[in-house]
Amino acid sequence: MNKNDIFSILIKHIHTFIRELDDEIPEITSDTYFTSFGANSCDRAVIASDIIDEIPMKTPLEELLEASTVGEMVELLYSGQIASFSNTFESAVVSTAEVFS
Repeated sequence: MNKNDIFSILIKHIHTFIRELDDEIPEITSDTYFTSFGANSCDRAVIASDIIDEIPMKTPLEELLEASTVGEMVELLYSGQIASFSNTFESAVVSTAEVFS
């Protein structure tokens, strides 16, 4: 999954959050601050946990909550996804090596 895919998933969850507050959805870019559409730290936690349920990753929720902008969260989600894939790949290689030893 690339950064654009992650951005789209994040935007989908943000839109769901905004619809609960307001009928009008503002334009959201990677530079948009979560606070600019009314998301406080608790709201960011809900958005982030929904995304963690959808995208397998190693990034802890606490780390995702450090993101102030949409772009920062995309970067954290992307790097967590890469770490998750890397750990899965390493486990598969070790398991395969054990089978053939």
